[in-house]
Amino acid sequence: MRFPALTLLALAACGGGMTFTDAGSDGEPPDAAAPDADLADAPTDAPTDATPTDAPVVLTSAVGFSPGLGSLCGAAYDHVTQRVWLHPCSGASVHAFTVGGTAAGTLARPGEAANDVDVAIAPAAIIVGTNAVAAGGMLFINGETSVAEVHLPDTASSTPLVTAFGASHVVGGGYHLGRSTLFLLQDNVPATSANTVAELDRVTGAVVNSFSIAPVFNVSYGDLEVCASSGNLFLVSSVETTIAELTPSGALVAEYPLPTSVSAVSGLGLGPDGQAWLVGTSGQVWRLDGLPCAAQ
Repeated sequence: MRFPALTLLALAACGGGMTFTDAGSDGEPPDAAAPDADLADAPTDAPTDATPTDAPVVLTSAVGFSPGLGSLCGAAYDHVTQRVWLHPCSGASVHAFTVGGTAAGTLARPGEAANDVDVAIAPAAIIVGTNAVAAGGMLFINGETSVAEVHLPDTASSTPLVTAFGASHVVGGGYHLGRSTLFLLQDNVPATSANTVAELDRVTGAVVNSFSIAPVFNVSYGDLEVCASSGNLFLVSSVETTIAELTPSGALVAEYPLPTSVSAVSGLGLGPDGQAWLVGTSGQVWRLDGLPCAAQ
């Protein structure tokens, strides 16, 4: 459990409307993707004054709001219903807001009160533990005590999936549709397995792979989201000034500097066409454009 001096945050979201089916139903993760091939050597006759064709990624922020919920420890964006979902630290509910910042309903928080927590959205109809989850259903990841649990606050009579990962500090996570697995993120507090990402079997909760993100990225309050189109992982942290993109096996793809107006980020929700919703430990919500996670 954390005890912040002022305010805290983390992130995720909920929604519905997609009709894809899960990539598998036997609980076994697919084979890991083959490693990227080495880049070919540049031609020896390339002109010396050639300029790069890839422009640097520039994130911009023009939209945001202050929900007035105090410290936030969970948030996400449902691009189908255009709702931003926020969970106040140790709060009793998950709150929906329109993109303009108008309150739009609540869901009761499942499980114990928590500030090591995240909210994520099922990208398709999937199976988590013993439960069938509809496309757009909410996954409430509670990492407050011992190993993380994955609850389903909008699925009737559901049984939470008790995972085999976590030491009371899992702060982020999401479902990987292409691999039919869950990815969870543990912060920098535990004496062992700090700053670790784990890939889990979606039925048993067993760890099928894990890797450290240190020293490249340091997570205090933070989050992990899966880009549906590329399958890569995007990470944020309240003590970093960039968004990190990694492959599912842990290779760093790039880091993208945040606008100066965005700080102490603790949560991330991804939308199509590079749109993202971030929350910070100040209680502020921002929309960012330009992230390289295009629509499917």
